[in-house]
Amino acid sequence: MRLPENETKTEMLAAVRVAIDQALVEPPLRIRWIGTPHGNFWLKRAEALSFYWRLRKGNSLAAFEADLRAMHLLGRAGMPVPPILAEGPDYFVTPDRGQSLAYLLHNGVFPEPDRITALIRAGEALAGLHLAGFCHGRPSVRDLLWDGAKITLIDFERFRTGRNRPVHMAMDLLILTQSVFVYSTTALPEAEALVEAYARAAPKQMAKTRARLAMIRWPVRLAAALPFRRGLGKDLRAMTAALDLLARA
Repeated sequence: MRLPENETKTEMLAAVRVAIDQALVEPPLRIRWIGTPHGNFWLKRAEALSFYWRLRKGNSLAAFEADLRAMHLLGRAGMPVPPILAEGPDYFVTPDRGQSLAYLLHNGVFPEPDRITALIRAGEALAGLHLAGFCHGRPSVRDLLWDGAKITLIDFERFRTGRNRPVHMAMDLLILTQSVFVYSTTALPEAEALVEAYARAAPKQMAKTRARLAMIRWPVRLAAALPFRRGLGKDLRAMTAALDLLARA
């Protein structure tokens, strides 16, 4: 017999709550996927760090709390962030909103038109965030999710209300563009799609971004020419490519 809609919803929420409670008693992970018959979810917890890693990465509980505050604030403002379905002092749960753009760019099964469409929507999403007066803090293609139709923004551990200024918006776009070059082996079309979409949606901010980034373009190019260990050299080359693209936008 088909249950009335309110009873169906109650049973669904109860089943999801059981799955969340079970995940909470399992060995703690920073991010844990929860699969249920009623949908898929992500459990995020404050990261438990050793003294050494606290020195390197900072206060993980403060980063977690900043992330949670930002998700609530941006959700109320109508930004494209997932809703908080459950939360506690050191955890929160959100619905699954698709694959990260990093996976989309790095996995060879996605054709170029699909990648281009996703990056266009990413540029529009970041522009919308900036036009509303907010900065992400450190957006990477790992922090933008794509469900085939829309972008969802996550991971706001670097979000601070005092950092919602044009200079921080310029760094947002630079960091996101750089991450496209890091993760994609055929990065230029995708990076161009991202930047062009952002420029169309937020032309005034794009002009400010070009002006601000012009000051660091040549120092970064000089640094990239120096001998570095492999990982840092790759990041600097990606940063150079991003700065060159943004200068032309």
